[in-house]
Amino acid sequence: MKLFINNKRVKFIHESKSLKKSNFSNFISIKNGLGSEPLSGKILIYKSDNDSILSFLKLLETNLFANVTTINFLVEDVDKIENLIKKDYKIIKAAGGVVVKNNKLLMIYRLGNWDFPKGKLENDEKNDIAATREVYEECGVITKIKSKLCTTWHTYTDKDKKILKKTTWFLMDSWDDTAIKPQAEEGIEKLDWFSVEEANFNLKNSFLSLKYVFKKYKKSIKSTI
Repeated sequence: MKLFINNKRVKFIHESKSLKKSNFSNFISIKNGLGSEPLSGKILIYKSDNDSILSFLKLLETNLFANVTTINFLVEDVDKIENLIKKDYKIIKAAGGVVVKNNKLLMIYRLGNWDFPKGKLENDEKNDIAATREVYEECGVITKIKSKLCTTWHTYTDKDKKILKKTTWFLMDSWDDTAIKPQAEEGIEKLDWFSVEEANFNLKNSFLSLKYVFKKYKKSIKSTI
């Protein structure tokens, strides 16, 4: 489960896994309290029960941990805590894609950030169908799916409701972009094709979840070389 809360990566690691202390900035036991020192970077939390984890995740929605980038929990049962989190939120499913044409990526500009086209599934719509539909609706580009890239989960609040959005991402080829146009009614101000280097720059100050998707795309193209 690739989970992002308040633009921070949350990972659950089985307690039997061997870890290097040098990979973490702080080690914390929730049972002993968070302490008074400000937290930053990558932190590892151990000796935490499921209720404590759920309570801590709620704190992540605030600005108490502005300098923290990644929160890692050592847990007894990864599947169990992930299922508890899913039950604690309303789940909304979405799909989108990294669309490629002549080694350039299609990106949209919305709400002050560069993004990849995506949108919510309609009724019992399949992920691949939703992804191609959303790209066409948001960008006017007809695509063909090459492969699945990854799935991300991120949280937000909508009218006081806690939402957990599951987005399935695909690697897609552009078939026809002659009708390319940003969907203004969805708040898309502009769109364009960018090289890998340009896309990387566009995402510099964007969401961690999008950076993760971009990372998976770069890994996919390396595997074909």
